[in-house]
Amino acid sequence: MYVDRASVLTRITALYVDKLANQIFAPFNLSLAQYKILGYLYHRPEKTVTTAELEEHFQMSHSTSVGLLNNLEKDGWISRLKGKGRSKVIEATEKALSVKDELEAAGMELEAAFTEKLSAEEVQEYIRLSLKILDMEQ
Repeated sequence: MYVDRASVLTRITALYVDKLANQIFAPFNLSLAQYKILGYLYHRPEKTVTTAELEEHFQMSHSTSVGLLNNLEKDGWISRLKGKGRSKVIEATEKALSVKDELEAAGMELEAAFTEKLSAEEVQEYIRLSLKILDMEQ
């Protein structure tokens, strides 16, 4: 395996983050992807989040988002309400809101575990380079 290739290292890094996240979010029975959706909802309290918005923000396919949202709804973390046209508005349920602080602390734990071997400057450089690769602004 070529570990001197950015693309290969990126995939290995993603798998490492998933492994850390699985351990940290296990008490909540959530995956990293599910946690990210809840985190997004926490920061959008005006309750106007649609499936299309989540797909665009997280750059995920419709089938992926539907699967994640179905499981979150089945487990009582979100509810989907009728929006404009055929769209659905997604909101965090009382269950999700009741553990908001705990989940946000778990997210910070994940970030700390992932970056523990990096200096603050290296973390900022990692973020800067990742955003550049993804052609996103900080």
